[in-house]
Amino acid sequence: MASNVVDILKRIRERSLNPKEISTSDRRVCVVYLRLEGCTQEEIAEILKVHRQTIIRDERANRREAAKLVDEIDVKSVAGNLIACARHLIAKTLREKNYALAWKIRKELISVLQSLGYLPRSPEQYHVQIDTFVDLVQLATKKVDAEVIEPGANNKNELPPGPDNSSYTRKKTKQRKRNTPKSHRK
Repeated sequence: MASNVVDILKRIRERSLNPKEISTSDRRVCVVYLRLEGCTQEEIAEILKVHRQTIIRDERANRREAAKLVDEIDVKSVAGNLIACARHLIAKTLREKNYALAWKIRKELISVLQSLGYLPRSPEQYHVQIDTFVDLVQLATKKVDAEVIEPGANNKNELPPGPDNSSYTRKKTKQRKRNTPKSHRK
């Protein structure tokens, strides 16, 4: 069909075909082709000898037809087509010894396949430092893979002993004894 469009446009430019004689469907295909070539609506209207509003209506009709195709798209066939095209392009770039472009095509293919859900994304890792109990509660409400730090491993991010730890209890008891008058001690 593209060669047909090219032929129609060539004959229009040579003035061997009156643009008003082409069918509506052929004109709409010409509008798509000329738009892809970078022509404005005014330029297309001038080439096809119609009003700009006709071009606007043709583009609207083309969008409606394209919208119908979206409902019919099979995601697996799209993914298969992408893989086939990417393999073809990679082979071509490798023959031309353009390794950087081949690598870029491969990376883009992986990205697109991930966005379609055909390849898993790499797992996300979080390194979390918990300073308060509030931080711990907030962390517990989120789904996070965290690195476990063993107590006593001399980590600079190690938490102070908690209330269930005996050293914590002893320190608090000594502080209370110092702060209470002797008459109130047991």
